[in-house]
Amino acid sequence: MDGMATPEVEARPLRWWRAQRVLSVRELAERAGVSTRVITDLEGGRVRRPHPATMRKLAEALATPPSSIAEFSAVMEAMARRPPARDDD
Repeated sequence: MDGMATPEVEARPLRWWRAQRVLSVRELAERAGVSTRVITDLEGGRVRRPHPATMRKLAEALATPPSSIAEFSAVMEAMARRPPARDDD
């Protein structure tokens, strides 16, 4: 990323960017035109292959620069290759 990368950013980019914009899940969902379930599934690592159109909508709703849309999608694609998050801790 642009020198601001932290393990949290890399692990949960959507949640990090949403927090930076001080948006609730509901607010981001409304701005992006997606369901709150889409947001929570993405943030929770339960979506294996996010649809490119969904990622574009989210990036635009988060007001990321156009160059960040590709980066945002690339991070999500990398996350899709990881095993799903486990909740048994």
